[in-house]
Amino acid sequence: MIEEEVQRFIKKGWVEPGMSPWSSPFAVAKGKNGRYDRVVVDCTGLNSVLKKVDCVLPTAEDILSRHEGNC
Repeated sequence: MIEEEVQRFIKKGWVEPGMSPWSSPFAVAKGKNGRYDRVVVDCTGLNSVLKKVDCVLPTAEDILSRHEGNC
């Protein structure tokens, strides 16, 4: 089933084959309805090499007020 879906995604141009060192394994998981209908990605390897940055994200209000009058 997974191989069929991957081939369908490739044909539609949604994904492309690759061998990136940044790639992550994935699996198909069961949804609440009991059917396999969700794709989940294991980003453990990727997360282990990313640099953690502690920062506070601005609120939407702050972002919009910065651009007020520029649109």
